[in-house]
Amino acid sequence: ARFALAHLIPGGELQIEYDAERHDRYGRTLAHVLLSDGRSVEEALLRDGLAFLIAEAPNLARLESYARAEVEARRAGRGVWGHPYYKPRAAARLGPDDTGFRFVEGEVRRVGRGPHATYFDLSERFTLVIPHEHWHFFGGDPKRFLHRHVIARGWVSAQENRLRLRLSHPAMLEW
Repeated sequence: ARFALAHLIPGGELQIEYDAERHDRYGRTLAHVLLSDGRSVEEALLRDGLAFLIAEAPNLARLESYARAEVEARRAGRGVWGHPYYKPRAAARLGPDDTGFRFVEGEVRRVGRGPHATYFDLSERFTLVIPHEHWHFFGGDPKRFLHRHVIARGWVSAQENRLRLRLSHPAMLEW
């Protein structure tokens, strides 16, 4: 990706386009990067299979075009999509060290609602977490996911004796 990016932006001027938020919780700038001709740098990397679609509400302005670019790369097996590391891993087989960005799959065995989130258990030790503030993107009754096979993408974290993957938009979940 770094090599492709260096060739895509060989020193020309870039444009920055902000989305709903200008900074993330760590103070990093959030923006879409455009080449001088208006082409999206992110979309180019996605189309070449050198990046992953990440949908982090409320920053969703270019979600549809990014999703189309990633689907194109996946179907063609370009870039990371041809590498076995990025194939979904079974939730039941993940251990405490399997944190970081992952594609995880499994059957939704239990659906629960807590004071702050809806939970989908894919195994005894793996849970998908959807904060209530983002549930409107998923909509409907959470129980409709029960017993469905899902593939989720995102950052897996360890909390107590469980692994969790937080979702803020359905674009991070396939069923």
